[in-house]
Amino acid sequence: MKRQWHTEELSEHWMLQPQAQKLLLGKTDGNRLAFILLLKFLQYEGCLPQQRQDIPKMVQDFAAQSLGVSGDILQDYDWLGRTADTKAKFGAISVFEKHQQKTVFTCGNG
Repeated sequence: MKRQWHTEELSEHWMLQPQAQKLLLGKTDGNRLAFILLLKFLQYEGCLPQQRQDIPKMVQDFAAQSLGVSGDILQDYDWLGRTADTKAKFGAISVFEKHQQKTVFTCGNG
């Protein structure tokens, strides 16, 4: 993934569409930010990131600013964890992307 983005590109590729806003309901700030980054990364790259560093810092900061939260909340986020919450996020992403019949891979693992 490219590391430098113009403001217009950030808005085009990393803003959550209004119809997808409902997917953020009931999530904490950290989970909302991670969800947006996972979803938009999946849409852009066709896979999920292996680690937070796979998503450029300027993209993380842009998404955090769009939510009105600090990007620092991602430092403790478990990108590869198998908790029920992580599975729920992947499930919501899969449903939203209509990938129910397709396995969602992390980049480089599939």
